[in-house]
Amino acid sequence: MRKLYPWDRPITRLQLNRVVKRFKQYGGILDQRKNNTGRPKSSRSSKNVEQVKRITDETPERSVRKVFSDINHSSSATTVH
Repeated sequence: MRKLYPWDRPITRLQLNRVVKRFKQYGGILDQRKNNTGRPKSSRSSKNVEQVKRITDETPERSVRKVFSDINHSSSATTVH
């Protein structure tokens, strides 16, 4: 293999162990976390969605920041786009 691919370094024992462990655990070597990246979207719970719908139905002129403060979210910790 070294003669065919002289620019590649051989796989280390640690890399091989990780591949074997992933294969045994998931039945393959693909990264199982690819659809599970980033911060969890805890603000989109069904309870919060219902509260936002209720508040916007009652007072549609209310700003998004005010709606968030009404449902006990701090405006400094929550980014509103």
